[in-house]
Amino acid sequence: MIEFEALGGVGDGDPNTGRGTDNARAFARAETMAQQGYGIKFKPRASYKTTEQINIHSMYWVGDETSSPIIFGWFSEKGKKIIGRSNKKDPLSVCIMGINFHRCGPFAEHGIVIDNIERLYFDGAVTSEPGAQGGAIGISPFFPERRHSRNCFIKARINNSGDFGVQLGSVSGAIIDVTATDCYREVIGIEPVVSGTMEINKANIVGNDISVIDPDLPNGTPILYCYGSNSRGPLTPGKHYFVIKNDNHTISLADSRESSAKGHKLDLKLLEGEHYFAKSAVVEDIAIRFAKIIDNHAKKPTLYANTMGYIVITGNSGGYMNNIKLDNVYIEGNQIYKSGKSVGIYVQGAEDLILSNINVHGCDDAVVVSDGWLNGMFDERGRPIRIENGYSKLSSKNILVTDPNLTDFRSHGVLFRGNGGTLRGGKFSSRVKDAKLVVRE
Repeated sequence: MIEFEALGGVGDGDPNTGRGTDNARAFARAETMAQQGYGIKFKPRASYKTTEQINIHSMYWVGDETSSPIIFGWFSEKGKKIIGRSNKKDPLSVCIMGINFHRCGPFAEHGIVIDNIERLYFDGAVTSEPGAQGGAIGISPFFPERRHSRNCFIKARINNSGDFGVQLGSVSGAIIDVTATDCYREVIGIEPVVSGTMEINKANIVGNDISVIDPDLPNGTPILYCYGSNSRGPLTPGKHYFVIKNDNHTISLADSRESSAKGHKLDLKLLEGEHYFAKSAVVEDIAIRFAKIIDNHAKKPTLYANTMGYIVITGNSGGYMNNIKLDNVYIEGNQIYKSGKSVGIYVQGAEDLILSNINVHGCDDAVVVSDGWLNGMFDERGRPIRIENGYSKLSSKNILVTDPNLTDFRSHGVLFRGNGGTLRGGKFSSRVKDAKLVVRE
């Protein structure tokens, strides 16, 4: 372990004015020392300014739990994060404890947005000045070029996040623990995207096997069927299928992960013409084991006037999700919220999700489980991916809401749009005259 000051770091920054020593070079030296196996120790109550983004690397950073040092970015242009992704090929192991990352300055955008993580332990805070756009922590989020991450433990204290609090886009295995105040939307967001595209035609198919160029399609990889030049064959646009890897040059398709594991191939003999698939990012084995979200904002900035959901779980961007659990969640929505509509937990086009021990107080709709629509999908070159007309609807499936405690909702306690949700038990009360406890549309 080495003190950050030994690398030239100076903790004299003022996040309100941007004054203080620029520690950009000291943070670059910290990355060099990490490559030699050193952890970095930051002083309690110190405040470290940087004018350059810190690239994520295998790191062990330690502050102080009771008197956390602050690291803040004071950037002169858009698009920078306090800690951002790097181009390192090998997956990274990251441990950050007892540090407050603060978003401020003329371009207070995202706090930590990273990918390609093999192991993450984060126990700290990401705060912001009021009204700032951007988000707090993103793990492999939003875009096809984000590489997969796994084995993440996040215990975060967040305030004033704009776009998102903790956002997961392509992650296997995570435990999430969030305490948040005065955040506008998506304090916890789960939204896997598509991560690549694949085109095949009749010439690529021999029997039930497909010749492919991409060898990075391990057994069980979900791929989304987008459209084909004719309707013959067993494939439905907007549905996920699963790879059976025969060798590095050929695959077959199964209609479920279980069938893929057993080698049960779909019959592709009737498939004619050209067909377009998107390789789906995966979010799976996620446990949101604690969340306390309190929103005291009397009026949202115009950009966030419609709070889509304090917790949002959606498959609308074409990714695949499996085995997601929410437990011990407390949400206190803004009681005097007048503009737009607030939702406590919004589930849209998702699969295999359990919500238990959910407490939501004061939102327009406490819990919404809805079918979704595939939209906003882009390939690895940034081009929009279209789904054949009439097949873009995305049904929620296997969503269980068990024993919620929902109070003072203004429109609905639980609103089911579609047939994908099941409610077991629960306590409901509202002082709003026309509020409805449970509605299925």
